[in-house]
Order: sequence, then structure tokens, then C-alpha cells
Amino acid sequence: MDEGVFYISRGDPADKNLNSCFALSSSIHNSKSFQSFRQCCCNRNCFVFINGFQKKDSKLIVACSQRALLHVYSFGKESPDQKFPIPEELTCLTSTNDSSGKPWLLAGGSKSGKVYIWELSSGYLLQVKAIHYQAVSCINFTDNCDFLISGGLDSRIAIYKTFDLINIISNSISNGGSNNDEEEKSIKPYAIFTDHTLPVTDIVLTKGLTNDIKIYSISKDCTIRCYHLITKKILTTFVATSPVESITLDSSERSLYLGFESGLIRQVPLYQVNKINSTLEKIGGNNKIININDDPDLQYTFLNHKGYEVTSLALSLDGTYLISGDSKGRIFISDVITKQVLKNLKELSSGISGIFQFTLDESENSVFAEISLKDKQKNQLPVLKRVLVGEKDLQKHDVYIKLNQNYFETEIEFELKNFINTTANEELVFSNFTNIDSMTKITTSDTDDSSKVKDLEEQLQAMKKGYTELRSIHEDLFSEYSKLLSETKK
Repeated sequence: MDEGVFYISRGDPADKNLNSCFALSSSIHNSKSFQSFRQCCCNRNCFVFINGFQKKDSKLIVACSQRALLHVYSFGKESPDQKFPIPEELTCLTSTNDSSGKPWLLAGGSKSGKVYIWELSSGYLLQVKAIHYQAVSCINFTDNCDFLISGGLDSRIAIYKTFDLINIISNSISNGGSNNDEEEKSIKPYAIFTDHTLPVTDIVLTKGLTNDIKIYSISKDCTIRCYHLITKKILTTFVATSPVESITLDSSERSLYLGFESGLIRQVPLYQVNKINSTLEKIGGNNKIININDDPDLQYTFLNHKGYEVTSLALSLDGTYLISGDSKGRIFISDVITKQVLKNLKELSSGISGIFQFTLDESENSVFAEISLKDKQKNQLPVLKRVLVGEKDLQKHDVYIKLNQNYFETEIEFELKNFINTTANEELVFSNFTNIDSMTKITTSDTDDSSKVKDLEEQLQAMKKGYTELRSIHEDLFSEYSKLLSETKK
């Protein structure tokens, strides 16, 4: 398995044909390059990968800067494979999969503060919702696609349930296909956070179950705020000395990494050792305010980009390498422990607008040679609509799905009993911190009550017989003892 990084630039506004705009992908651990993309540039948070990276059905969707246009790239081809005109220029982009892991929804935020949601399998525009008063700067789905979270230049963070946003489709069918403003206004947000006082620049979400999801947001007001999704409460506020431009989170939630305008990158540990009992404790919680003080010893500071704004951050799979990009177009791979640069990637002509870390299996490294022209035509996305879906389209609802060769093969049935037993054993392994096997086994018997009574009677008879023999032995020993005692007296 190899680990790589994809990075893209903002582009030069003077280059109207985007001839000097490139996006590159390279390996983190060696000098191997995977693929380059022409005419590929965007603003921050304006690209998304569909079906992973470097597979036959993988797609790269880029929202062009200063244009109401989406570029779609297929792997094995440098130039855009498809171009979709959209209602207005998008300032952020994200996607989510359904429960089976297949691409489902594409969402984008615009300069006017609206959020557009398309269905990828049909191209239908499902929802247009005015969520922010100014441009949407960042947007994200949770891993289970239950919630859509967006941040904007109006300093607000809005959270909507995905079902509520797309449920207007069923409402339009029941109401005779009327998608009016009243129905749009009836969609209420799950939560709105207004703690920031200046534009929100980015948000990151933790992984895991819905009950444990936390939201980390950064803003121009020099604060980093942590919210709990389910309780809708703020947990911790980190106060920095200058505006934060980029953020990334360790996959194990051990540390935050913050990029500043000055070019410094600051590591913020989320756990600390209690000096009294030497236990590891989590920092923050209960609406605490924590100041990020200066680091004169440079124990938690990276100096690689000093003098240039740090525009994007990412971490390797195990969290040991930090990948950072700046406004000059440079990409550095640094060691998290030593804070030293391990590798410099090829510099782009303009500032870095986004970084995406990915992993590759050995079988995926040669995927380009296997992709033919027919495969590219089959894997094309349906055209994204520019108007809201109507009643006729909803009733028809044509969906484009590529069927694999083994699609109709019988799948292994899910056995609930085996799954429950396996889960119980796994839970026991994690909960048993000693070497004692505390597993309790319950066996069922086919014998009835009469057989149990018979067994008990046999046990009772055996005990009586043993007691009788023991008593006779005791009497013999007592008589012998009496004889010996009488002889000694004589």
C-alpha cells in the first residue's frame, strides 16, 4: 500500500484560459508521481473526489473560480472530461455517499449564501436553500450523511438535517409538484452557532458515531471553537494570537494543527498529563476558554512557511506526517515529532487552495493502463440540472447505475445471530483488561424435569452410601482405640 497527496492551486486571475493551472498528485513516501490535471484550479474547499482516488470509476469535480462552471476529471486523462454549467459560481463543494457506499449527493455553497444539492446518479437539482447572508466559505457532510454543516462569511455556522433538505421532494409530490417559497421556509435548521464575530474560514468534523461528532471551526476573529453536534453546545474555545487560516485534526483526536497568516503552523495537543496522578486527561470541555500562548522553545511550532500564509493542511494516515501548503504554491511534508521538513513536492504557479491525502493499493497503481475510451464513456456523470426538479421528473426519476459483472451474483446472507455473538466477543476482549477469561458459556439441555429428579436421587443415594461406609470405618477405629487405651492402663 502506498500513500499519496493531491494538491491544487488557486490559479492566476489574469489567465482566462487556465493554461497555467495544474493540479498534481504525488507519493508521500517516495518520488513517484501519479497524475496531473490541466486547467484545474479553484478556491478553497472547492474540489471533491467521487469514488475515491485513482480507480476506474473515480471522478474529480472542481468548481472553477470566477466562473459558474464545474469541471469533471476522469483518471487517465489530464484535461476535463465533462463541463457542467451551474446557476452561479460556487465557493465550496462537498459530497456524500449512501449507506451502501455509493456516491449519492453533491452539495455546493455559492457567493449569494445559497446551498445547492444535486443527486449524482440522476443529475437532478434537489434543493436550493438560502442559508447564509453572505458567501458560503465551507461545507461538509457528516460521515453517515445525516447532517449538512456549513460556515459563511456572515460568521455563522448552520446545521441542517440532510433528510429535511431533500424531503421537499416528497412534499412536492403530495402537493402536486409545487416547490414554492413557503415550503423552502418551512425547512428549519437543526442548529445555528453565532459565537464567531468574523467570517468563518473552515470547519472540520471528527469521525465516528453521530453521538460523538464534534465540530471544530476557525475564524478571522482568532478563535477556534469546538461544538458538540447532538447537544448543540460549545465545549471549548481556543484563543490564538492571530487569525487562523487553515486547520486539520488528527484522526485519533490527539492534536489540532493550525495554519496562520504569518506562515507559522501550531500544534495544539488535546490531551495533557495530570502532574498529580500521572494520568492522561482531555483538555477543555464545559465551555472552557484556553489561550494558545507563545511557544519560545518551538516545541509545538513549524517554521517551514514563515513569511507566507499557510492556506491548507492535511495529515498522513497514521498522523506522523504533516502536509502543508502556502500562498506561494509550495508543498512541504514535515515530521510531526521533529518538526523538520522531510520532502518538498513540486511547486505550483499560484497559492495552494486545497490538499487531499489518499491511500492506494498495489492493484490500483496500474489502473491507468486498464482504462479504455469505452470505460470513460460509461463512467460519465449525468448532466447536472440548473433548475429544481419537477413533478414529472420526480415520478420518472431515471437513475444511471453501472452494473459490474458480478452484480447479479448471489450475496452472502446476513446472519444476525452470528453477528451478535461476534460483537459480544469483541466487546469482551476490549472490556477485559486482565488475563482472566471471564467468558460465561450457557449450554442448553434437552432433559426434562423427571430426568433431573432422577439424577438428583442417584446423587443422594451415592452420598448416603458414602456416609454409611465412613461411619462404619469411624466405629472400627474407635473400638481399636479403646482396646489400645485399656491395654496401656494394665
